[in-house]
Amino acid sequence: MRTFENGGTDPLRPVETINDWLLASQARGQSTGACDQVCEEYESSRGFTKLHEVLLKIDSRYKSIGHYLISLKPEESTAIINMPDALCRTPLAWAVEYGLTASTELLLKFGANPNQFRFNKDEGFSPLVHLAIAGPRSAWMNDDIIETVRLSLAAGADINGIDHEGWTALHIAASWSLFRGTDMLYQCGRE
Repeated sequence: MRTFENGGTDPLRPVETINDWLLASQARGQSTGACDQVCEEYESSRGFTKLHEVLLKIDSRYKSIGHYLISLKPEESTAIINMPDALCRTPLAWAVEYGLTASTELLLKFGANPNQFRFNKDEGFSPLVHLAIAGPRSAWMNDDIIETVRLSLAAGADINGIDHEGWTALHIAASWSLFRGTDMLYQCGRE
């Protein structure tokens, strides 16, 4: 396992981590064009739903994920809102893990389950709040990550949810010295 600057370890294979980061950068509007070359084959192997493709801006026919969700009949959005890709990551898991705040809010409003788990055959399961705290963008613990966690908790995510190692998100934030995350989780837990 590799160690990041924040002391955490990278649980994903390096190719997945790089390609996931490129896809999430594209979704944040920060694409450098590298995804066009590197991600095309990777995208096709992921088993993305149309909702994943709109979220990650692979399908750019819709102005935003909100425009796409509004274009669907209620039963259509209900059927796909919690559908995972080939590696068991739902659109909400992508949004939470990469700090896509506006998308997180919309997906939750359209009925995405805030208490879902992301399963990884190598590492077990992780609640969504853990994905934000321990995800690739968590080293910066920026406002987007903090707001994504707040939105998830406000929508009913279990602040005391444990992962496959029995850790809560607060355990992870404290052990990785993510002070803003630790403080925010502590404050939310007191309310």
